[in-house]
Amino acid sequence: ICEDGLVVGDEVCDDAIGEVVSTKCKTDCSGPESGWECSGGSDSSPSTCNTVCGDGIVVSPEECDDQN
Repeated sequence: ICEDGLVVGDEVCDDAIGEVVSTKCKTDCSGPESGWECSGGSDSSPSTCNTVCGDGIVVSPEECDDQN
């Protein structure tokens, strides 16, 4: 079940946030949204997601990102 916080089966990431605008993993759990990196997660814990600095996409909590 995608968005339940467990990385199971074909899921690449699952952040347990649910279908909201600020989700870090795609709502189908096929990978991270643009501007995010997600790693880890298992059948007992959610993925850990962080913003990607230097990708040119400003994602909170970043205040700027000039691809440099």
